[in-house]
Amino acid sequence: MALSQTLLNLIERAERKGTAVKRVREGAVMDSSSWGMSPLERNEYIRSTPMINQWEVEYYIESYPVYVVKHYDTLIARFECVEGEWQLTNYYGESNSDRDALNGLCSYFGVNRGFRYRPSVGSFEEVTC
Repeated sequence: MALSQTLLNLIERAERKGTAVKRVREGAVMDSSSWGMSPLERNEYIRSTPMINQWEVEYYIESYPVYVVKHYDTLIARFECVEGEWQLTNYYGESNSDRDALNGLCSYFGVNRGFRYRPSVGSFEEVTC
């Protein structure tokens, strides 16, 4: 699976700056209270909600390079390059976007792991590639 352009841009920016964040208005993604509003009312409502971190990528070097990826301030992935090989050392997911991000990141870093999300049973699990 291909890595989204948003995450690719954040990874590249994190390599230069240490941290990269994509922020959005909370009302645009997390709220259903704008149902029934006119487009003008909805736009005003969204503008009145606070900004939140949708995606955050951190890059730093301990004794090896490390990438940490957060989705809505929840750690979903930690990749470490140990002895020249990337490893997924920590993961978490609870949505289709977490699944897509993890699968894209694994593909990007050359890690042979995959994930699926089944909302009907609330299951987020690793699958064999």
